[in-house]
Amino acid sequence: MSTLINAVRTIRRVPACGAIVALAAMIWLVAGAGAQDMDRIRDAPAVGTPAAFRFRDADSIRLEADKARDAGETSKAIQLYRAAAEDYSRLLRDYPAWEPAVTRFRAASCENEAKRLSEEMSVPKPPSSPSARPPADVRADSDGLMRELCAAASLMLRSGQLSEARALLSRGLRTDPDNVSARVLMGIVHCRERGYDNAIFLLRPVVDEDGANVKARMALAAAYYAVGRVLSAESELRRVLETDERVPEAHYNMAQVLLAMEPPDLALAGRHYRRALALGAAADKSIEARLAGAGNAAKPAL
Repeated sequence: MSTLINAVRTIRRVPACGAIVALAAMIWLVAGAGAQDMDRIRDAPAVGTPAAFRFRDADSIRLEADKARDAGETSKAIQLYRAAAEDYSRLLRDYPAWEPAVTRFRAASCENEAKRLSEEMSVPKPPSSPSARPPADVRADSDGLMRELCAAASLMLRSGQLSEARALLSRGLRTDPDNVSARVLMGIVHCRERGYDNAIFLLRPVVDEDGANVKARMALAAAYYAVGRVLSAESELRRVLETDERVPEAHYNMAQVLLAMEPPDLALAGRHYRRALALGAAADKSIEARLAGAGNAAKPAL
């Protein structure tokens, strides 16, 4: 079964990983119905740097702004969004080479949200009337548009139109920066474009907020694998299997991750590979050869 881990192997060859699988293997992540969802940094690269700590502080302010907005505390939310935007912008000035795309995106989204809330406060609410549409209908329309946008972006990803998918998702995230599906798809775009660090920044918060988001965890595991963080990849795949043990791609990817470890865990890799086959995954001769070869090498001479 083709997977993101296979695709990563085309860019980063891991010793003892055997045959190289085509980059198109990433497609399975976006082939399903709807993509699920960007936000808090936990174990991102260079997490010990001053820039990373400052990014995390700005993120904490932004998350508090989200809570205030959702609780109807609009004035407080505006102040917090502006403070977060200022912190992101200052970080960008002080550390221009440190994850500029993500930092710039966060600053812009906070500024836009503060502006939107300010405009809402300045517009007097019209008197209610029987013909007026309730806010729930407006939100439903917006959600429907985002679902259509994400579906179109998924089709573009499957056909290899990465720049088109990125542009469409960027437009959607400017309108709804908290949309989970768009955030996950954008993370997958970063993986496809080999921007693995950015993918980790986008996907790590998603799984922190929604531990059951299998699609986000699978993509995050692939990004970790690509940058050599094999233990982190193993941890994410283990969490996927704790959520749903019947995901064949998770077992298949886990087998490859375990084979990439030093030393490889051959017995556990074999169990995961056999489970993937039992759940419908296609056989992989390269994995079988590595398992068989290692098994033969381990036998004592007669």
